Amino acid sequence: RMAHFCDELFLGLVLVAFLLESSYCINNEVPANNHGIEPLAIIDDGEDIQRSKLKAVIPVLSAEWSVQFKFNLHGNHTGHNYWCNILQLKQSGPLYHKYGARTPYVTFDSIEKKILIDSAVNNNWMYRRYIHRQIHFNTEYNVEIHQRYKSGGVYKYSILLNGEEVHSTDNTQAQQFYDVKVFVSNQDGFPCLGSVSDLKIANYL
Repeated sequence: RMAHFCDELFLGLVLVAFLLESSYCINNEVPANNHGIEPLAIIDDGEDIQRSKLKAVIPVLSAEWSVQFKFNLHGNHTGHNYWCNILQLKQSGPLYHKYGARTPYVTFDSIEKKILIDSAVNNNWMYRRYIHRQIHFNTEYNVEIHQRYKSGGVYKYSILLNGEEVHSTDNTQAQQFYDVKVFVSNQDGFPCLGSVSDLKIANYL
């Protein structure tokens, strides 16, 4: 009887150990290396996209940063231009055509039904990439744009849509920008007809 009890106890301990190990594996995935920096929440719930809607000013934007947000477009905007604006971070001042004027900048092409994203990469103030994924109205999309340090003064600039990396490149000319304004959408052009939510910016100073 004692031997039977010991066998059951041993099996029970093995089962507990297995469950604990399984729980550890599930709950201990390798986290993102955010250097202990908590993202700054700019928008929580959805807000309408409007022209010149200034949401924040970042005194110093590091060369290493991350911008995350969700957007939902409800239809084509009104206006003669087929572009409409969703989000822009820009260094303050008369900086059109200057490095830091778009860092980053997100727009929607109402003809192609695709978004495109500009940023300051490799001394190109308007490093532009079309995201070749069809955007559907009344559908929420999750965007992450980030620039992370690699080594030797080189940073990796990446764009993710719904968790999928759709573009990346090395940026050898990354730099800090000052008094960076965060607009939803921006000061120029036409705002998109839709909303932005869960806008978070991590600044790895």
